[in-house]
Amino acid sequence: MIFPQYGYTSPSYYPQMQNPYTVPQQPVQQQQIRSGGIVSVASEDEARRYPVAPGYTVTMRDETGPYLYEKTMGYSQLDQPIFRKARIVFEDDAQSQQEKQEEPSEPKVAYAELKQLEALRDAVAIEFKKIYDRFEAIKEEQV
Repeated sequence: MIFPQYGYTSPSYYPQMQNPYTVPQQPVQQQQIRSGGIVSVASEDEARRYPVAPGYTVTMRDETGPYLYEKTMGYSQLDQPIFRKARIVFEDDAQSQQEKQEEPSEPKVAYAELKQLEALRDAVAIEFKKIYDRFEAIKEEQV
């Protein structure tokens, strides 16, 4: 800054003057959830107990299984933490599982003893005989 009345530029010991006619701007608070890095945990229980600061989200990776956990704390101490669990599926695994599902599986063979089959045949024959007798009775009534 140049001070023409003194004939030289502002040395470091002169503080800069603020314009009294302008209103200082307040910084705008952003209500975003800030995110940390990925933390390794040993289990889901450990992920649920992991401490998270208010207004932060922490993503955790399970060391023992294919899971990701996300824990989000609200800005208030009264807010309950939000805990989410996701299963990691790699594209190669998903494609091979789809191919396995598309292959037709052979029907399972069920075996029965001859006595059981004969008893079933006799029961069906009796039912057919009853239906035939009813049909004949209705037919005679109509004539």
